[in-house]
Amino acid sequence: VYNNTFGCFVLRKYDGHFLTFPGMSAGHSLRPFQADGVARVLLHNPDSHPAFIWPTGAGKTYGGIAAAEKLLQLGISNKVIFAVPGHLVTQWVDDYRRLFPGRADQILCAGKDSMKASERAVFLSRAATGGYRVVIMSHTQLKAIPVTLETFKATVQEYLDELDAKIADEQAVKGGGMNLKKLMAQRQNLIAKLEDRAENTKQDSAATVTFEELGFDMFVGDEAHAWKNLQLVTRRGNVQGVRSGNNQISQDFLVKIRYMQRMKGRILLATATPIANALSELYVFAFYLQKDLLRKQGIISADAFFGAFSRTYSTVEMEPSCAGYRVTTALEYGNIPELAHMVYQSWHVTRVEDLGLKLPTMVTGQEIVVQTPAAAELKAYIKNIDARTKAIRRGKVDSKTDNMLKVCSDGRWASLVNGPPDGTIRDTKLDRVAEKILFHYRETMELRGTQLAFCDLGVPTAEKIVEKDDTEIVDEGITQEGEIAQARVYDYIRSKLIESGIPREEIAFLQHYQREPKKLRELLRQVNSGEVRVMLGSAPTGLNVQERLVALHHIDPVWRPDWKTQRDGRILRQGNMFSEVYIYIYLTEGSFDAYMWGLIRKKLHVIHQILSGNPQIRKIDGDIGEVVLRASEIQALASGNPLII
Repeated sequence: VYNNTFGCFVLRKYDGHFLTFPGMSAGHSLRPFQADGVARVLLHNPDSHPAFIWPTGAGKTYGGIAAAEKLLQLGISNKVIFAVPGHLVTQWVDDYRRLFPGRADQILCAGKDSMKASERAVFLSRAATGGYRVVIMSHTQLKAIPVTLETFKATVQEYLDELDAKIADEQAVKGGGMNLKKLMAQRQNLIAKLEDRAENTKQDSAATVTFEELGFDMFVGDEAHAWKNLQLVTRRGNVQGVRSGNNQISQDFLVKIRYMQRMKGRILLATATPIANALSELYVFAFYLQKDLLRKQGIISADAFFGAFSRTYSTVEMEPSCAGYRVTTALEYGNIPELAHMVYQSWHVTRVEDLGLKLPTMVTGQEIVVQTPAAAELKAYIKNIDARTKAIRRGKVDSKTDNMLKVCSDGRWASLVNGPPDGTIRDTKLDRVAEKILFHYRETMELRGTQLAFCDLGVPTAEKIVEKDDTEIVDEGITQEGEIAQARVYDYIRSKLIESGIPREEIAFLQHYQREPKKLRELLRQVNSGEVRVMLGSAPTGLNVQERLVALHHIDPVWRPDWKTQRDGRILRQGNMFSEVYIYIYLTEGSFDAYMWGLIRKKLHVIHQILSGNPQIRKIDGDIGEVVLRASEIQALASGNPLII
């Protein structure tokens, strides 16, 4: 029965060599895998909408544009909406007009203020009645388009029906238990949302055009991992490896694509990193794109999916307060070949080695690790962190005064400044970063080579990193003060570079431009032309600045494995004048750095196993989320011997 149900999929190879693209600019053409992707969009099975899972820099933009244009030319679709990251809206518009100039007058671009309350009605009226065939806007602007109450109810009712079924199952069990209480609370929350939405919808639909009235019959979503945090109806909400978000952008996205699917519209998603926090995101993608196929396979809920492709097991871990140990439930995924074959009915997966692209290679074949010896102050501070951890573990400290989150944050900062963040100027890995940047700056002076440096700590103008899905990671304590010289990471590196002779105007902080599309667009042009030769930032998604990139610098460990993939994708992509490039990872000896990078590497390996669809791999651990050090790991690192973990 299992083989008949899940071993029945054959991976179809889509061949787009026969496709032609009238109106495409002279000098432009699609690469074979891009044409194959367009063929998949044209010929896909109706119960599995397609997704381009292509590496960063592989050409998802041109692939998505070509697919939409072909459907328009053939009359299969009449009107397409593109939802892309905010800083990429104008880039998509420019690329569409460059690739198909004859369509230029039929493209409507949402400006920065188009969805403000005072402008929204006018913009949506233009989109509905202006004869536009293509509308391009940001993820957040998509959320601002209202839907009718009937459309919202239809999607919420799916949740309510699933919840009611789960509640009935729990009530059949004597006592119901904690799961029943959680499910009932979730149901009440949905009903409250429905009532609140009903009132808002009345106001919105009376004042402006709704999503249904815009007439879209094709949706293209770039960087689709932005919608990964969808609320799941599951009994496994507290299991490690299962992430059930409650993100409003994701919920709104579901409402709109469900409407389009009911209207027989087409959906195309694209991302290089479909798995970011948990393997449960595989189900989220399938739920978006393969709902009908899942039902054919008997997978009518998230729990049915987990039941078919995973098992739970018990493990012991430290309590967050470190006052003792607790037994937790974790998830191990199995039947990986069958899972991959089912998902690949939707995913058009292309690996770097299959692209046939001329990509830069790393000079040494791998990242170059640059180490800074631990200062005596760091060694003492790590021992202090060890003492704090033990005190927390024994329950001697109020969690409001000190806790593991603060310990981890302080440990990361200590790694950055090679000791306690007390304002003392000492030799740190920030000095190594400045030295390497200066070296490549001078070495590529004639070619005006450029460099990127990424750091998520001490970001300028704000004290927190805000991810696209509204997840916030706050740097506790010292970042709030802003008085410590080396805690101002970006300013410190820039001052070192200026002291060494690099003009200030050739150094840019990405954060200063991200909220102004025109300014960002000009900055990216300046980096590609070599006018700006050093750019520091923390959120690299969608940055096309590879034309002169010679070196990329990872100053601190990333929080999640997909962030490293996105960072590296800025330089390891086509269109770089340098055939060999440098990627640096900076470590402070005796700190958290090396161990955290090791965890990231392991998690990336797990993701690669899924994406490769290796039939020899049948089981994978489900925990690939954010890197958080446990108390036992911190104590082992403090001892100087991580091998005892």
